[in-house]
Amino acid sequence: MSGCAQAVSYEERCVEVTNYLIQNLGAKELEIIRYNEEDQKLSNHIKIHLQQIEAKCREAKVHYKIINSNVVDDQLATKLSSSVKTLDVSCFTKYHVLSLLKTGRFKKVVYAPALVHNPPMQVIHQLKAVQVPGYSGLRVANRDDFLFILAGFEGYRALNIYKLLAPRVCVLCIGVPWFEPASLVKYVSTAMEQNIMTVASTNVRIETVPSTDAHAFAARFVSLVKTYVQRHESKPNIVTVPLGTKVQAVGLYLAHKNLPEMQVIYPVPERYEQISRGFGKIVEINLDRDEVSQQLDTSIDRQ
Repeated sequence: MSGCAQAVSYEERCVEVTNYLIQNLGAKELEIIRYNEEDQKLSNHIKIHLQQIEAKCREAKVHYKIINSNVVDDQLATKLSSSVKTLDVSCFTKYHVLSLLKTGRFKKVVYAPALVHNPPMQVIHQLKAVQVPGYSGLRVANRDDFLFILAGFEGYRALNIYKLLAPRVCVLCIGVPWFEPASLVKYVSTAMEQNIMTVASTNVRIETVPSTDAHAFAARFVSLVKTYVQRHESKPNIVTVPLGTKVQAVGLYLAHKNLPEMQVIYPVPERYEQISRGFGKIVEINLDRDEVSQQLDTSIDRQ
């Protein structure tokens, strides 16, 4: 098969997905992105996991290359070889998931979900908010801003970006495991609790969106945005902030073809904290353009 790109992380799932890329997908070339991490504890975890990944590559005679990057490196795509067609999104920042997919070079996405997600132990302030390359959209100065936040358990990031952008309307999109109804109440209640300061604002609306299926998310999100836009007396700006799952980020990329006017903003925290542990069943997401387009159009019609 063609080459694969993945990010090494302080989360142990990055090592497990390397096994999958080599054993299940037959990867013969692996390009490993190593983010700069100032926190010594997290940096040590990254170092250990990178050593484990390198050992697996040597054992399987897989050619690998290590690429250093920061979390919002807008030139990362140019550093990857042209042979890389599969993207493991498990440990990339959502800024990079979205910007790399927008190049159109990837045919398949691989994702290893974390087994446990815990809310952050401390409040982490926002360092800056940046526009994601390829998602500049159309933002007109004299129009109202409609802000769609894909909310997870990092409520402080949602609140910071809400205050910064000061939208006319904010839609907090709470992710739920669409096909796991038994987990729905737990996920929604935890997300609502973590985002309580934003939820309390009078111009905030609450909606649920799929968190574990990219195509289902894309269909639901496109329908949701169009519904809110149609209700407004004049055409608003559409601004989206991805703070949910990596699968939702993939779904946002899929949805963008139906929402080209949408701008995507990524809030960069001053530091990261390990809030995900373990790993679940690894999934593959097909990005074949014709098939994806047909599935999305059909799903939107059913909404």
